[in-house]
Formats: sequence, C-alpha cells, structure tokens
Amino acid sequence: MPLAKECSWAHEESWDGDPVVGWSIENLEEAEIRRTIEEAVRRGRMSDPETRKPPGLLCALGLLVDDIPRPAGVVLFGHADRPPQCLCARIRGRSERLDDRRFNGNIFTLLGQAERFPHAADSRQVRGRTVD
Repeated sequence: MPLAKECSWAHEESWDGDPVVGWSIENLEEAEIRRTIEEAVRRGRMSDPETRKPPGLLCALGLLVDDIPRPAGVVLFGHADRPPQCLCARIRGRSERLDDRRFNGNIFTLLGQAERFPHAADSRQVRGRTVD
C-alpha cells in the first residue's frame, strides 16, 4: 500500500491536492528534501518526522498522493531538468527588452538565480551591444 494513503490531507476539490501526472518521487531532489526538513526541525518550525526517507518526509508535509508528488512538492523539490521555470527580464521603459533568461529548477534554485540575474547581466553582451 502506498505510504501517502496513511497521511491523507484535506485538499478535497482543489487542484493543488491532485497528484502531478508524469511525476514521481524520483523526479524530486532528495538532498533538498532532507535539507529543508532538517532546517525546519532545527528552527522549530515542525516536529521531527523521525524518518529521513523521501516518501516519509514528503508525507509529513502532505506533498504526496499515492506516492506521486502534489504540485507544491514539484515546485519545492523538482529537478532542474523539468519544470518549474522562471523567466527573468531586464526591460527599459515599458517595452524595450534588454536581456532575458529562463531558469529551471525547484523554488530554492529559482530564487537564487532570479536574485543574481540583474547583477550577472550588468556587464554581459546583450543583443550586439554592451550594457553597463
């Protein structure tokens, strides 16, 4: 019997309670799952789930349905080779796009890349000219 059956959450008819078709626990970053749980326990944000196995950790967070991740699990812990994605752009005025870049990965990766984007782009060649 799938582990998630033992820890059902009341998401009744909301899309975010449904499993993400085509995803499995193997599509999630195991190290990030463990790091996140350990940090939450260390900071007193959650009690220790007494397991370090990804299915148990995801279940403790309510992120599994029949051993398939829910959308929040994909956003939090998905591998960089699959969505979610973030598109960052530098725009002058209302419509002149100076630079853009699409990033892939989990939310922790995306936040870091988005925060660095404008600084990394400052001295790069953009569409045939250098932007300072």
